[in-house]
Formats: sequence, structure tokens, C-alpha cells
Amino acid sequence: MGLKTTADYVHACRVAKQVIDEWDPYSLRTQGAPEDEFEPLAAAVVCYIPRMSNGDDAARAIAEVFSAAFEPQSFSPDQCRDVGIRLFEALAKAGLVGPQEKH
Repeated sequence: MGLKTTADYVHACRVAKQVIDEWDPYSLRTQGAPEDEFEPLAAAVVCYIPRMSNGDDAARAIAEVFSAAFEPQSFSPDQCRDVGIRLFEALAKAGLVGPQEKH
């Protein structure tokens, strides 16, 4: 598991971007933002993969990246929990992180 090759990194960026595009905070994508609007943020979240062992870790990564890019009060780990779980599950399905731990 994990990012062992450039291809793994590129795949993880695609997976993260898809999940983040579907989440679409502030409805930027649905209001006509460019297709690549969240690519840099998805890539930044992917850098946290070595520290992700569950959805809560992914939520913390998303919260940190989006707080820095937008406004901290809107992106706490708790507020990002659902998208974090979706991201972790998508990365696990792609074989890029280990399976989700049961809560």
C-alpha cells in the first residue's frame, strides 16, 4: 500500500480530485469554476497519504489543506469528516492506503 511510484502519485491525485470535486465546498465547480480548480489542493492532500490510516486522518488532512487555502473556521476536521471518510475509502479501493478501520 502507499505511493511507491509516480504512477501511484498521479492516480492518488486523480482519486482525491474526484472526491473533492464531488464535495465541492462553496459550490465552486457547480458555479462554473475551471475543471482544474481543486487540482493543487488535491495534490496537497495526497502528500498526507503516508500518515493516513483511516477516514479521520484523511479528514484532518483535508481540513488542514482547505483551512490554509480558504477559511479555517469552515474546515475543521469534524466538518470534513464525511469527505475524509469518502476520500479514504476511495484511496483504499484504489489500493493506495490500507482498509478503513471499523469504529
